[in-house]
Amino acid sequence: MTDTGTELQELHRIIIESIADPIFITDDAGNFTHICGNVPELLGYSVKEILAMGNLQQLAGNELFAMLAQTSAREIRNIHCMITGRNGTSHHFLTNVKRVAIRHGSLLFTFHEVSELKNATDALRQSEYQCRHIFDNMGSCMAVYAAVDNGGDFIFRDINPAGLKYSKVTREEVIGKSVRQVFPGIDAIGLLAVFQRVWKTGLPEHHPVSHYQDDRVSQWVENYVFRLPSGEIVAVYDDITERKNVEKEHALLEHKLRHAQKLEAIGTLAGGIAHDFNNILGAILGYAELMTGDVPAGSQLAADLEQILIAGHKAKKLVKQILSFSHRTKVERIPLRLQPLVRETVKLLRSTIPTTIEIRQQIAKDCGSVLADPAQVHQILMNLCTNAYHAMEKTGGVLRIALNKRELSSKDFPEYPHLQSGSFAELVVTDTGAGIDPSIRDKIFEPYFTTKEQGKGTGLGLAILHGIASEYGGAVTVDSVPGQGAAFHVFLPLAQEQRLPGEAADDPLPTGSEHLLFIDDEESLVRLGKKMFTKLGYTVTTRQSSLEALQTFRDTPQQFDLVITDQTMPGLTGADLAVKMLRIRPDIPIILCTGYTNLISVTDAKALGIKEFVMKPLIPADMARMIRQVLDAAPGR
Repeated sequence: MTDTGTELQELHRIIIESIADPIFITDDAGNFTHICGNVPELLGYSVKEILAMGNLQQLAGNELFAMLAQTSAREIRNIHCMITGRNGTSHHFLTNVKRVAIRHGSLLFTFHEVSELKNATDALRQSEYQCRHIFDNMGSCMAVYAAVDNGGDFIFRDINPAGLKYSKVTREEVIGKSVRQVFPGIDAIGLLAVFQRVWKTGLPEHHPVSHYQDDRVSQWVENYVFRLPSGEIVAVYDDITERKNVEKEHALLEHKLRHAQKLEAIGTLAGGIAHDFNNILGAILGYAELMTGDVPAGSQLAADLEQILIAGHKAKKLVKQILSFSHRTKVERIPLRLQPLVRETVKLLRSTIPTTIEIRQQIAKDCGSVLADPAQVHQILMNLCTNAYHAMEKTGGVLRIALNKRELSSKDFPEYPHLQSGSFAELVVTDTGAGIDPSIRDKIFEPYFTTKEQGKGTGLGLAILHGIASEYGGAVTVDSVPGQGAAFHVFLPLAQEQRLPGEAADDPLPTGSEHLLFIDDEESLVRLGKKMFTKLGYTVTTRQSSLEALQTFRDTPQQFDLVITDQTMPGLTGADLAVKMLRIRPDIPIILCTGYTNLISVTDAKALGIKEFVMKPLIPADMARMIRQVLDAAPGR
């Protein structure tokens, strides 16, 4: 029995010494009675040093005893306690306290160290906080989904504020809801299929840029989807609508740039041929006008010459329109009666529009004149009539062109704040086509917007028309009923009554006896100029070389009363020649002639001291008046 008792005591000693956790036995006041377990290794204190402290509260604080004082329970478990070791290291313990009946004490404290667990828990909590902070504050949208119905659908587990803002919903409206409920268009863009594949395979996928639209949102979005170890899937997506809009604007600007480059190429080509073409026209028109005065009035030859002049003037206007379109000539606004221009355009349209489309015109006899460029008004009318023709091309119909006088108030057109109340010429072009869809009516005046087939329109016609009308202080409106055609109304302010070009055509041409120096590198125009100006009574000296002309002028500068020179010539341009002549004789009046104005403008010419600037081809009647006007204004007259 004794041996057995001794063995049992030894066994108890071995067990107690093998316990890794510190064990303290105290009386009710906390005074130590027994200490065992791995105290020295954990805390760095010896048992003797701890016993010298006398009371557990010196080592572990008084929180344990405060909790004991609040309960009569025989045992309290898992109380968190922190003890500072000898080296200052904090040790975290889960403490169990049990009331026991021992001769030297009544409280048994078992301390199980959880420092590593505590540190790991704190680190995990910090990591979760950081992840949550990133989740809540990232600029990209992020949503976490759980699969239901074996991957047939997905429900929201979480969504960050950026995702809520994009979706235009609250957190309460999406958590626990099906993705199809929140994003009903997700199937249409193929994103739900991506969710299902990622959930099944675990392989992340990038869903390319696509346009998502439902009743709430209409945006461009890009998605990246991956699966979490928990089986949930995460979608990270960005609203790139603004970027797409910028790209669209960039593409539009590139398109405009390419178009501008095409126009520049056309302008370069037009400018290159304009000089030669205008020289040819000048010879045709000049000689035809000279012959007109030499043939009997009313004869067949006179009638034929009149047709040559009409064709020549049309060609002159055509060149001017080409140069105006390619921005190679200045827009020249003159008092213009619209009736002849409308009638001429109708004749041109009749020869180009098929007979399945009937053209009707209603032109008021007197609707005043507008201050406008004829080429631009012609462009307005042709654009509108061409659009009307395309609207009726397949079905046929009636194209109506009307010209009226209207009194308008600025209140009639609030969308045109520049419009002033007063009298306007109203140009109306009506078709009986399919009409304009109300959904696009607000877009038809936007540049490059077109509903025509490829190759039938650039989308610039109505934009140019709107720009011209606005620039003139006018307005453009459209009336349309789907299925019943469309009517475009162009309002141009009437000009104050004044003498219009051509009204003085029957006046006798002014003549003179002064000495003119005429320079052009085209032999036919030199001969024409000499004959034309001689017929008007002037003494004419001609030169085909600007260098020869300069030498002639330098030899006898006082001999000449006026110099008329072409601009584009080898050796010296007309402008350079004028500068050198003015240095020799500052008071010599000079008229500069040119086929196009890309190299020198009226302002530039006047700044050099040139008196007048005239566009080719030279018309005898116009030149006769200009020469007389310049000579009469010269000093000493």
